[in-house]
Amino acid sequence: MNGKKNDLRCYIAFVREPITSNDVLKEIETKESVDFVKAGQAVVYMSTKLAGLTKSRFTKLAGKKISKDITIRNYTTVQKLLALTEQQ
Repeated sequence: MNGKKNDLRCYIAFVREPITSNDVLKEIETKESVDFVKAGQAVVYMSTKLAGLTKSRFTKLAGKKISKDITIRNYTTVQKLLALTEQQ
């Protein structure tokens, strides 16, 4: 692995109404010192330390009922999508 011990893998979960970011936050399980989450407006920012990627509990979110009301994208993908929309 080329990443450093504290490098992060970052994701953004886009939340569909009527669900709120705080509703999603309540459903997310985290592994202490590995997973980090923060609610934004209609999004939830999630990151995992690369060194603890196999210990992350974010994968459990896929099995939750709330998963049908969100879509999760890698941060790099979100940046590329933003660049495409700015070209319009």
